Amino acid sequence: MSDNIKITDTPDGGCIVEMDGETIRYSKEEIEEMERDYKDAILRLLNQKYAQ
Repeated sequence: MSDNIKITDTPDGGCIVEMDGETIRYSKEEIEEMERDYKDAILRLLNQKYAQ
């Protein structure tokens, strides 16, 4: 695994990720879903921490 990661935004709101010889294209919808998932995970962790 290398530390060379290239992310290119696409005009439609998606992106192309190049890493370790692989190229993956993400649509705008996939990126929005990932952002929601990350935000939800952070909120869950914060709620767990402060609910104690």
